[in-house]
Formats: sequence, C-alpha cells, structure tokens
Amino acid sequence: RSWAAGGRWAFIAVKPGQFPPGIDELTYLRAVAPLEDVAPEAARTAYEAALKRWPKAWIAMMGLGNLAYARKDYPRAAIHFAEAARANPSDGDPMNNLAQALLAAGDWKAAQGAIEVALRLGQPHPEAYRSTAAEIAKARAAALDPTQAP
Repeated sequence: RSWAAGGRWAFIAVKPGQFPPGIDELTYLRAVAPLEDVAPEAARTAYEAALKRWPKAWIAMMGLGNLAYARKDYPRAAIHFAEAARANPSDGDPMNNLAQALLAAGDWKAAQGAIEVALRLGQPHPEAYRSTAAEIAKARAAALDPTQAP
C-alpha cells in the first residue's frame, strides 16, 4: 500500500553499458542522452554498448558525435555524424551536425556540401539548417575575402 501514493512506479539503476530487462532502443537512448553533459564517459560507454546491441542505432552515433564535438575532436565527431547520416539518410540532423563539425575543423567546402544535403532533406529542424548554412556562408566569405573576417 505504501507505493499507491506514488502511482506504484519504480526504476532500476544500472551501470552505463548495462541494459535493464525488457529495455528497447529508444527508451534506452533517451535515458542515456542527459548523461552527455554530466557524465560524458558514462554516456560514451552507454552509447558504445547500444551500438553493440543495436548496430543501426543512429541516435547513439549522434551521441558519440556530440561527445567528440564537446571535446573539440571535430574529425572524430564528423566520423560519427557521417555514420549517423548513413544509418538514417532521411533525417537532416546528422548532416547538419556533420556540417558543423566540418566547419569547426576548418573545412568550409565540405561543410557546404553537408549542409546542402540537410537543407534538401529539410526535416526535422529546417531553421537550424538555415542557421548552419549562414555560418558556413560567413566562413566562406572570410576565406575568399580576408577583409570579411569577423
């Protein structure tokens, strides 16, 4: 009866990389994502375990890309985002993130190609893609005309 007031719910805490009984891919990855900011190594371990269990888990690939980007390891981030784009080619977010990683790595030309794909796909965050495209255009202008540099 003591559980009734709380709606009779409970949770299981497991180590990163372990799976609670009956967990599905999306539920697991939604639980892992908040770890990126507070426990990045735990998130990395959990994403890698997810990819072993669900090899096409593009959200895990995106998470690994986010972690690499946060470490300023832009080439590694680009690899993960490109993998996510191949795993889920109808979603523009991986290509947008790939464009951002390539731009951060200093390759505005490759970033331009990636963002064009995201813009063509157009979903689910078209405004973010337009914003990334504008950043790339500024970098291109600065590269072609150094007087345009911020």
